[in-house]
Amino acid sequence: MSRMFQVKWEQTLKLAAMVLLCSGCVSSGTSGDTTALAPADPILKVNHEKAARLNAELGVAYLEKGQIARAKSKLLRARELAPQLPEVHYTMGYFLEFVGDIDEAEVAYQRALSITPKSGEANNNYGTFLCRRKQYLQADKYFQIALEDKDYVETAGVYENAGMCMAQTKNQEQAKEYFLKATRYDPSRPLPWLELSYMSLEADDVQSARFYFERYEQLPHSPDPRGLFMKHQLARQVGDENAAASAALLLRSQFPMSKETIAIEPPG
Repeated sequence: MSRMFQVKWEQTLKLAAMVLLCSGCVSSGTSGDTTALAPADPILKVNHEKAARLNAELGVAYLEKGQIARAKSKLLRARELAPQLPEVHYTMGYFLEFVGDIDEAEVAYQRALSITPKSGEANNNYGTFLCRRKQYLQADKYFQIALEDKDYVETAGVYENAGMCMAQTKNQEQAKEYFLKATRYDPSRPLPWLELSYMSLEADDVQSARFYFERYEQLPHSPDPRGLFMKHQLARQVGDENAAASAALLLRSQFPMSKETIAIEPPG
């Protein structure tokens, strides 16, 4: 089997939704000096944390829209409102990583961990950061810590991230195990099924590849060049040239510059 099926992943950081709607939240604008509010007041503290989470979520939303200055403003406001909230630090870490300030991003992620060293969310986010820095084995250590947090509900997400990270190493069996565990904790996640299909086809196990891909196809998912590429390859495996041609057509039309399109139609 050609190494064309080797997983090549560029994972984007998955932040949990941090918006907590409440009628008593402090405004996320610039009005209201937080230093004038008594930090010992538990009600004010709760309101500050809710407002900080909202500002952090808004910061990520602005960042995704390319509004860098507004994103930074919201994230700075979040940190000002609740400097002891780990979310504001790893979200700031994501921002700093996005704009290329890697050293400062590292500091922000580690600051979140210094506040809650055993937090599943903080360790999962730091693990994905390390994975993007190609520090795969180090990243796996933080995924394991995240899995030890029994109060963290995104277990499937941790296994998915760990699988994507481990797939970059030679330990494909470990990656497969992580993906399988992700499907057990949340069978509605499409990505682990797709990656299992890739790994199976690379191992010349066409039957398993088709099984996993069928599970992927049954789930809601955005158009994806890897999915279309797998559809093309599986169709060719069973001699269904019409289905293969259809998948190739979709690849060309929707993702003309993707490596998957180039793989099936290399330049002259």
